[in-house]
Amino acid sequence: ALKVLHAGGECSEQALANFRLEFHCAQVLSHRNIVNVYELDRDRDVLFFTMELLDGEPLSNVIERLRPAAMRRSQAWQLIQQLGSGLAHAHERGVVHGDLKPRNIFITREGELRILDFGASFMAAPSPSEHAEHAPNYGTPAYASCEQLEGRRADPRDDLYALACICYELLTGSHPFESRPATLARDYGVSLVRPQGLTSRQWRALQKGLSWHRAGRSISVRSWMHR
Repeated sequence: ALKVLHAGGECSEQALANFRLEFHCAQVLSHRNIVNVYELDRDRDVLFFTMELLDGEPLSNVIERLRPAAMRRSQAWQLIQQLGSGLAHAHERGVVHGDLKPRNIFITREGELRILDFGASFMAAPSPSEHAEHAPNYGTPAYASCEQLEGRRADPRDDLYALACICYELLTGSHPFESRPATLARDYGVSLVRPQGLTSRQWRALQKGLSWHRAGRSISVRSWMHR
């Protein structure tokens, strides 16, 4: 499969650098739950990279088709485990996704999950500046943390917030805050409704992932998934 990054007109040096960063972040991640990318190339004014061809559909389509019902619990847990495994692999290699959402997650016809589109990603420095000169975009409002929406550079704890939103949606059929941006839900004091069938331990882990503050999400994805 081909992903066209730019076609027609001039491509600025900064845009080209961003495309190369996206490709590099994706290429260093070799994992069964992350889409494989192969080569970055260009044909005149068309810049693209080659990636594995997948047969299936985005997770967003699956959720919309089932709405307002939730996914079968056994299927939901299977996807949650795959999603957490792929995201933990990226974080352990210093890569933050920055825009995790159902549309950036692909489900194959065999039920395998792939995380797509590391366009907002970056290699996390040991002490990254939250207001770096070329910080990535701030994600998709319904899945972005308060810190991202307030202009701070994404870090692994913000991916954890997005992961928790997606987990909640898979388990209940609805977004935890009715697709409100985190800052709005926080400011209006929106309360979480506990999904049916979760153990106390699972519910505490989900609440931790949906914390308004990074300090409340100061835990690795792998540790969070085993709670």
